[in-house]
Amino acid sequence: MSAEPILLERSREGRTMFLAVYDLDNLFYPTKVLTHRDDINAALASSSIACERHESFAALDPSVLESDAGLLAASSEYRTGPSTCSSVLCLAGLPAYVNPSDVVVEPEQRCADAVRWLFVRGTGQLAVTSQDSLLVMECSAGDLVALPSQARHWFRPDPGQSCVILTIAQSAEGLVRRPSGGDLASRFPGFGL
Repeated sequence: MSAEPILLERSREGRTMFLAVYDLDNLFYPTKVLTHRDDINAALASSSIACERHESFAALDPSVLESDAGLLAASSEYRTGPSTCSSVLCLAGLPAYVNPSDVVVEPEQRCADAVRWLFVRGTGQLAVTSQDSLLVMECSAGDLVALPSQARHWFRPDPGQSCVILTIAQSAEGLVRRPSGGDLASRFPGFGL
């Protein structure tokens, strides 16, 4: 890791990498917004979440990723161990003129096992609840996010983006996302950054 500070991380699409932290009692204004990779990783680590940036994966020729077979071959280094399972999550993009706060989002989900999300295409916000906070992170192609088991989460694609995400867990059962029963995803107003 470089000793020089990184002022702003830019995703492949030119968006600023950020993590916004909200109190669950106030979902309209974040208590902090972090844009430095080291600060983001420290805040995530306190919630047992990890995020890595893989520029080599982000720079792959898009034609490699057009089929599930090409995607799985390109991502083989991220799927370690004989019992590792993966699935491809495709989220259709909404029109670019849609107001982000009007987007109907998936409900809060949770997985039985720890799961890693490898972002292949598109951008959006991954929201994860942690104790009394909501962590909202901008994710784009090349981001690998590791979530602990039972983490309540949801993903909101940016308008105009079609997202492809490879989810990786130790078992097929671990990949199954089940509704958590919470309504936080529907109450979070979202934002257009």
